[in-house]
Amino acid sequence: QAFCAAASVALRSFPPSLPDLLDTMARVAFSGLASGAHAAATFPNSHLLAPVVAPSAGTSGTPAAWAAPKKACALAEIREAVHDEDWARNYSEGMTKIHMRAEWSASVDRCSALQWLVSSTQAKRVLEIGSFCGVGTLALAEALPANGEVVALELDPFVVNFGQRFQVKSPSSKKIKN
Repeated sequence: QAFCAAASVALRSFPPSLPDLLDTMARVAFSGLASGAHAAATFPNSHLLAPVVAPSAGTSGTPAAWAAPKKACALAEIREAVHDEDWARNYSEGMTKIHMRAEWSASVDRCSALQWLVSSTQAKRVLEIGSFCGVGTLALAEALPANGEVVALELDPFVVNFGQRFQVKSPSSKKIKN
């Protein structure tokens, strides 16, 4: 309908001027489409608009309850924990052998580069020397094939134990040897 109305307006003054033509094209292109903060309104049957739990025996469908977001993966959890840890306090209390810093942990870019390196070389075994809390170690393990192995060397037992608490949450943890 919007196209027919726009076409009839355009044909009233043939040939149309460029501003009229652009205006008509914009009205046709955006007629019926949502724009702005809630793009899901473009699709009126979208599951995003009114999530419903399927009816079970003897009940009608009810709006779905939303759960709080959860961490996507162990790699994100360990990276956040390393950032939040008070490394200066750990050193002052003698928990670590040296004063460590969260910046030593592998960044998202470094993890991506390590994963690319493993994938592109089709590596099956990796030796990581100086693994800190194991962020890079876990990234490597996730990129290895099922029969792959990462041997991570780290001198400070505190950071090894710190990292293992998060690595065990990943299915790839079985590939890691500390």
